[in-house]
Amino acid sequence: MRKLIIPAVAILAFSSFAISGCGSKASNPEDRDALVADDSFEEVKINGLYSMKLPDYLTPGDDLNSEASLQYQNIVKEVYVIVIDESKQDFIDVFKELGDYDSTKSACDNYAEAQMKSIEENMTTVTSKSPLRKAKLGGCDARLADVAGTQADIEDPMGFTVAFIEGKETLYMVMTWTFEKSKDTYQEDMDKMINSFKEL
Repeated sequence: MRKLIIPAVAILAFSSFAISGCGSKASNPEDRDALVADDSFEEVKINGLYSMKLPDYLTPGDDLNSEASLQYQNIVKEVYVIVIDESKQDFIDVFKELGDYDSTKSACDNYAEAQMKSIEENMTTVTSKSPLRKAKLGGCDARLADVAGTQADIEDPMGFTVAFIEGKETLYMVMTWTFEKSKDTYQEDMDKMINSFKEL
């Protein structure tokens, strides 16, 4: 399994810029999980593996995470998204060899728990974390969570919404984030990106 390196966006983030966008009124997770991308979102297809719809204000990036197959950002609005994909069988084999795979749980649950642990370990402090919740994304089993915390050299807490998805032969992690103080503004867009995920 690829070890998650939480993207350091300190040099990309310009807090002095005005933040604009439509805020999310949906606080109930079930309502958030039903949000659908609108006409201001554009579909991107990656490596014949998956597609997602992204807000038209995001542009491709190349330095958010070296393991990501998708990286998009807006350094003015301070909104970011990456996708990491890896072989499901490789993940299972490695974690079984390490004695860290729980065979009573699905690959999706094992992957979500392992990556959430990695996310927390890469934060200086975790200020809030939601329980993992079950969902279906493009027909695939998924687990979603929200987590906020601080990182070294970044004063303001960052707010993440993350999805862990079990495809036919691939495991995916979709990570969206912004600064926690801006998360209410961009939560709806972050949820729509995640909800639009489809394995091809």
